[in-house]
This record gives sequence, C-alpha cells and structure tokens, in this order.
Amino acid sequence: DKSLHRAPYYFLLDLCTSDILRSAICFPFVFTSVKNGSAWTYGTLTCKVIAFLGVLSCFHTAFMLFCVSVTRYLAIAHHRFY
Repeated sequence: DKSLHRAPYYFLLDLCTSDILRSAICFPFVFTSVKNGSAWTYGTLTCKVIAFLGVLSCFHTAFMLFCVSVTRYLAIAHHRFY
C-alpha cells in the first residue's frame, strides 16, 4: 500500500524492530542473570556489550519518538508544506 510509505510509518517500523532486537538480545541475558541470583556468568566483555546494547537501544527509542513527534508537529502546524 503506497499510503504506508511515509516517514511516520518508517519510524514506527524502526521502533518495532528495535524493541524486538532488544528483547531477543538483551533480555535473555538479564533473565538468566536474575534467575541465577543476580550472578553474571557470561564474562566481563559480554556484560559490557549487553549493557551497551541496552543503553543504545533506550537512546535509539527516545530519538525515534522525538522524530515521530517532530513529524507530527510539522504535519499539524505546517500542513501546507508537509
């Protein structure tokens, strides 16, 4: 459908894929760590990588929500140019 090929829909698709990737990559490590009594058994490098990916994912989500809000503002406030 051609109506779905617009910037807000790409932002929402990006948000969905970002959340799915975070759920698939970061959450299993965190859940097993909690299950083991908060003992991290995967090593220091894996801990740093998973923490970095989690923080990066949160900032990415915040940035995408900002982009969605800017496009919505432009669509409402400047509807003749958007």
